[in-house]
Amino acid sequence: MKPFRLEGTILNSDTIKEVNISIFWEHTISSEKAKVINQKFVFEGGLEHPTLALISTDMIRQEFGVWLVNDTIQVDFEVKKRKTGSLYLHTKKVSGSQESIDFTTRIAPRNAMQSKKFSDAQRKKMVFQFLEKYVNEHKDSYLSLQNLSNEISFGGCDLSSIEDLYEKLSEEVKLSDSGKYFKKKLAKYRKNTVGNRIPNIKIPNQTGDSVMLSSLIKGKTIISFWASWCGPCREKHKDMVKNQKLFEDKSIKIIGISLDDDQQKWLKAIKTDNINWWTNLSDLKGGFDSKTAQIFKITSVPFMILVDDKMRILENDYQSILVNLRKQVYK
Repeated sequence: MKPFRLEGTILNSDTIKEVNISIFWEHTISSEKAKVINQKFVFEGGLEHPTLALISTDMIRQEFGVWLVNDTIQVDFEVKKRKTGSLYLHTKKVSGSQESIDFTTRIAPRNAMQSKKFSDAQRKKMVFQFLEKYVNEHKDSYLSLQNLSNEISFGGCDLSSIEDLYEKLSEEVKLSDSGKYFKKKLAKYRKNTVGNRIPNIKIPNQTGDSVMLSSLIKGKTIISFWASWCGPCREKHKDMVKNQKLFEDKSIKIIGISLDDDQQKWLKAIKTDNINWWTNLSDLKGGFDSKTAQIFKITSVPFMILVDDKMRILENDYQSILVNLRKQVYK
């Protein structure tokens, strides 16, 4: 482990008292808190290699990405307000590491390509050209690997094209734990590509009775992979509960498949998150090495797919599911 230091300043707020940092390592997350004193905070720790961290505060839950490296990084944040009235963190300035600066000034603005003025085809072409240029110029960079991983999760680029870019990375990056994890993630998305059929397996329900998935899927169904210990999963549940009427109006059923190994924690999370209106399943074998996770190639949660009554995958991204349901794309 090599040391890192993140020095942060929240420029325009003296009411934020605590900051949380979540550091991502493959499918694990480590979280720490720091006190904000005179609008400043510091995080120190160790990294095996550069990686993504998400920053949130005691007043602003929405997280903001920072690229951590084995160096000292200074970040100036501003609190801004959306038209809806909700607050968010905005990075005004980053200094100390060129990769960290790249993440903010070159990588984050990639989101501008998601503008409605571009067609899907134009957007995919622009994003791929952006990724291709960055990877070709930074073959030794873990940020290049992170960009490819993000595109698998949230983008629309062809998986074969993403894999071709991955093969251009240095051997050090590809042979790292993160590089190996990327290959597993790629396999997951190939397994769960739109148009593929999902495996029909038996999984125990809340009472311990094993049920075949096919017996539960009689129409369009969201299958949500999650776990009680997964913070982002629990946050996603809040949004899904908020959209319960949309799902009901569109006759969309939901099956939750948990990767928990503790029955009490699983059942408590179901009750706390108010998702008893789902069908909840778990083999309670725990984590990504469980039989269910291995069969579905699940390497991270939350992960969702929408399937039809023939168990064919219609979508493999939650936000896309919501958008297309509202557009009445699925007939």
